[in-house]
Amino acid sequence: AMLDHVAMTLKGGPIIKSRTVPCDLTESIIAAALSDIQDNYADVEIGSYPLFMDGKHGVNLVLRGADDTSLSAAEQNVIQMIKDKKA
Repeated sequence: AMLDHVAMTLKGGPIIKSRTVPCDLTESIIAAALSDIQDNYADVEIGSYPLFMDGKHGVNLVLRGADDTSLSAAEQNVIQMIKDKKA
């Protein structure tokens, strides 16, 4: 009953979209470049989630934001950064 009363007063916000970019590099290798990308996309949140699978270290990079254009641009920058670090 309490939820029914409160539900009428709640307002929704923008839909937040998420993209995950898997990376087989460690956070220490990509931290500075990832920070630079984050600085360029204030409306996109970037989180890094380390993992250890099959004896290998890596990180999943999760990008979240409401603006598709900005989210896609940030994602492409992250993908390019990973390629550059591997080269």
